[in-house]
Amino acid sequence: MKHAIKLLLVLVILAFSSPAAGQDAAVQDTLLTPAQWMEFNENIAEAILSENEGVKVGALRQIIRYGHFLDMDRVSSFDVMRIYRDHKDDPMRRMAVLALGNMEDRWAVEFLDMLSEYEESETIRKTMEEVVSAYWEAHGGNPYQ
Repeated sequence: MKHAIKLLLVLVILAFSSPAAGQDAAVQDTLLTPAQWMEFNENIAEAILSENEGVKVGALRQIIRYGHFLDMDRVSSFDVMRIYRDHKDDPMRRMAVLALGNMEDRWAVEFLDMLSEYEESETIRKTMEEVVSAYWEAHGGNPYQ
């Protein structure tokens, strides 16, 4: 429990540091050192596994926002995919889909593409299709079409 609170505190500090840094906050947020990015990456990977739902939500939000700067491993992709597949809350499942799209993991995107036709929630299915489309657009097109 103490470790989960520490992770949540680190995520909150990183998310809200330098609020008056200027109008282009996205650029300011990316000025971490390589060591800081590695630590942030490790904290996110741990937070995804937390039993605390708030910590998981915070981790998914950070992946959605900074996923292109992170170097999440395949195991983390599996953990986020598990949230999409097993969570009972549709907004949480949708956040997991968005996070998977920003993790730059081709396996995850191909898996979302395969599962989208079986998704019962229209909102999540549309999100999956948009995530898959955006990924292939950013990576030179879908080689399967």
